[in-house]
Amino acid sequence: MKTSRAPCSTCLTNTEHNVLYSVDGRSDDFCDPHYDLLECAGCKDISLRLTLKHIDDTTSVHYFPSPASRKVPDWLYEGNIARPLGSLLHEIYQAVRGGQFRLAIMGVRALIEQVMIQKVGDSGTFVKNLDAFQHAGYISLVQRDALNDILDAGHAAIHRAYEPKTKDIQIALDITEGVLAAIFVHADAAKKVSERVPARRKTPDRP
Repeated sequence: MKTSRAPCSTCLTNTEHNVLYSVDGRSDDFCDPHYDLLECAGCKDISLRLTLKHIDDTTSVHYFPSPASRKVPDWLYEGNIARPLGSLLHEIYQAVRGGQFRLAIMGVRALIEQVMIQKVGDSGTFVKNLDAFQHAGYISLVQRDALNDILDAGHAAIHRAYEPKTKDIQIALDITEGVLAAIFVHADAAKKVSERVPARRKTPDRP
């Protein structure tokens, strides 16, 4: 079977792929399309590659779905975060995969807002919600300042034509994932560990 190197959204790197099927598309006055159905030789993930040969002798390559640059955290699939928060986070990753960074940072802003309102109610403004979120013990002062910067980035994308870069999105997701995991995942996991830990033996009173 013919093989080819291609990006894998599961392995998050270029891997060897089996070419399951190839076909030439319908040509027009601008380009000649060619399609390859690919299977990662490692994880068996399936993708479609479209190669376009343009009239100016240049070639462009497109993958469907778009290659992922960041892995969705495993705990998102384990039901730790209920809908609609979990589905919103999933949509954010889809926006990142498609290069829609402004939509992604707006989604992060909306997600953080929903988490805060769910846990401490709505105090009317982002700043007041952040303060209440911190005072309730869900985040530290350092995390509060970091979330405030993310919220401002989302606001800037909506109102000030801010265009975040790949690094900006990665940082925003790092911080957001950390907060969500601490609230929805690690707390329950730590509780289960505690339940398995034997109780301390009482020290007998000395005469």
